Amino acid sequence: MKQAPPTSEVRLLFEGSKLENIGKGEVFYTSEEPDRLMVVISGFAKQYFIAHEGSIGVQAIYGTDDILPITVVHKQLFNIVVNVGPEVYYYEAMTDLTLCSIDASNLRQRVEAHPVLYRSLLQSSAMRLRSNMQFMENLRLHGAYNKTAHQLAYLGYQFGKNISEGIEIQVPLIHQDIADIIGTTRETVTTSIIKLRDKSLIRTNRHILILDYDRLVCEAYA
Repeated sequence: MKQAPPTSEVRLLFEGSKLENIGKGEVFYTSEEPDRLMVVISGFAKQYFIAHEGSIGVQAIYGTDDILPITVVHKQLFNIVVNVGPEVYYYEAMTDLTLCSIDASNLRQRVEAHPVLYRSLLQSSAMRLRSNMQFMENLRLHGAYNKTAHQLAYLGYQFGKNISEGIEIQVPLIHQDIADIIGTTRETVTTSIIKLRDKSLIRTNRHILILDYDRLVCEAYA
């Protein structure tokens, strides 16, 4: 499973910030707003953009102790603007969500006061890089079935909980969420999910349960 930044360091960055409670389905930030840096205390959120024809492209999912958007860190600390296109990015709560935030202008001062924070921010950047590399790898796979298996394996790694029967993906995913991530239709994802379930690779209920992680990865590249 993923290696999250040390909780104590992450919370140090947001020391003194008030908790914000966001309702499920609420858009709580967009890239058009003034820069601010946030950390998820509990719940899940997704980052997406809306294409010109109206389709949604989900680029990232965030869970507990994830820092977002990491592009604010690059801009404030290193003067590197990562998002240079015209897209507007939306951040929406997938569940009831609790987070803390600081104004981006406070970031440099806090990091200089506590240099250990560079470790947490670098680790968060690496996690985003891994997510982006996984996304690019997914684009090269053949067919929605392979892409679905690949995405579920990644979500199992990123947000999975080991239980006696396998790895339970903690994110409350619906088929449309997966479709928006891999760029296909909900119906196609449903068909792929049924095939994976019939092969006893996953089980679906309130959460998706990966029954055999290694076989699921092999299925993605088959």
